[in-house]
Amino acid sequence: MNNTPSNSNLPSTSNTPTNSVSTIHSTTDRPFRPGSNFRRGDNNGGGSRFDRNSNSRLRNGKKRENNRRTEVPDEFESQVIQVRRISKTVSGGKIMRFSALIVAGDKKGKVGYGLGKGRDFQEAVAKGTRQAKNSIIKLDISEDLSLKFPSQFKYKSVKLFLKPAQSGTGLIAGSYLRPVLQLSGIQNIYSKIIGSNNKVVGVRAIMEALKASYTVQS
Repeated sequence: MNNTPSNSNLPSTSNTPTNSVSTIHSTTDRPFRPGSNFRRGDNNGGGSRFDRNSNSRLRNGKKRENNRRTEVPDEFESQVIQVRRISKTVSGGKIMRFSALIVAGDKKGKVGYGLGKGRDFQEAVAKGTRQAKNSIIKLDISEDLSLKFPSQFKYKSVKLFLKPAQSGTGLIAGSYLRPVLQLSGIQNIYSKIIGSNNKVVGVRAIMEALKASYTVQS
């Protein structure tokens, strides 16, 4: 009995292509679109040098965030009293600058002023605020949130009158005198300004009057 298998049972080894052909599309055949998550030469979509760089940036960013110093909240409030535009004529044209008058205080007895100059508005305000915080004086305020005694003061062409008031009177002050007293923490007072309308001179007169009569004696 012949056990040799017949050729009919063997699989066909002909090179004739069949009708059903299964095609496999790799991810590298996809077109590259800018901004997409697909990267050339990476079938799994990860592990390339872009991912390594981005991971390192994230790690460095976390380190910088953890090592960042905590900012202390600022206790002083600032208010812009006046902003002026200054022009200087030179041979090449005009040079424009800004001047900002700033008053800063904590509404608890501390107040200061500054005059900042810069090429733009923000620079002038920043310099003025810095000067105001560096020139802070501490005032002796009564329990009624007023001054303890009346005062008359003269600075250049400005005459200033300050008189204490009882609780509930309010802040009777106008023009550039009101924000200075308000940021210093005074809520009840009678005041009067006579003389120049120059705000820079007026604020200097107020600060000199407060410094001469109402500062805390250490």
